[in-house]
Amino acid sequence: MFYVPLEDARDQLFSRVALRARVEAWWAESGFSFPDVLCDDTKQFGFNVRQLASCRYEDLVFIRMCETGGLAPIWAPYERDRYVDKSPLKCSYLQPRIVKGFGKTDKPVLRKERLVHPITCQGKRLNEISIDSGLSLVNWHRFWLEQIYPDRIVNDFSHIYTRAGGRPQDYYPFLLSLFVAHGVLIEDYHGGESGNRLDLFTGNIFEPAFREVETRFGVAPLLVPLPWWKELGYYPSPELKDWRTHPILREYRG
Repeated sequence: MFYVPLEDARDQLFSRVALRARVEAWWAESGFSFPDVLCDDTKQFGFNVRQLASCRYEDLVFIRMCETGGLAPIWAPYERDRYVDKSPLKCSYLQPRIVKGFGKTDKPVLRKERLVHPITCQGKRLNEISIDSGLSLVNWHRFWLEQIYPDRIVNDFSHIYTRAGGRPQDYYPFLLSLFVAHGVLIEDYHGGESGNRLDLFTGNIFEPAFREVETRFGVAPLLVPLPWWKELGYYPSPELKDWRTHPILREYRG
């Protein structure tokens, strides 16, 4: 109901080109500037929507899915979001588990970093956090992604979220409207890292916004489910070569 197969997503996106003008007009009527990066007709984008653009193994699966589906991967972070220790993803931003290598049974060898003490960050905006080395948290993670995937495209969407009021119930219809005809969101709102803690968000925020967008434009946003297993929360070390062969990626190796 909410998701389409990866192998069908690009063709469906092509079939909706005529809807782009309607989506862009709705944004203009609502007082929003449409993201310039999405006006590039030469690319069909696959979206990674997280608080920060970084590189966990989850991001590598996202890249491989985009490659398989003929989509250009783009990271659309919310860098002005606030840190809370109840989010496993946000906790990993401050204390990443880095894979240094693999043992004889392909078990990852981990090193846990603490970029900054979590207690000092509670409630702070992510883009206002400086880590112990003096770098900003945002730049540390962007640099990590750049080292592993130099072709990354990153476009911070914080201005969209804050302009819409900063509450998910306000900005989620605008976010999901981007996947009517301008791109494909690779995400799973009914599973993944947050587990059952995601249920309230899914039922109260995501699903109503999804139906609102579907009613407005006559078609549902294009979503492809992103898989999850525990090791996808680890960060590959840039020193490890040929990440596409890493056993953590399972069937997404290539």
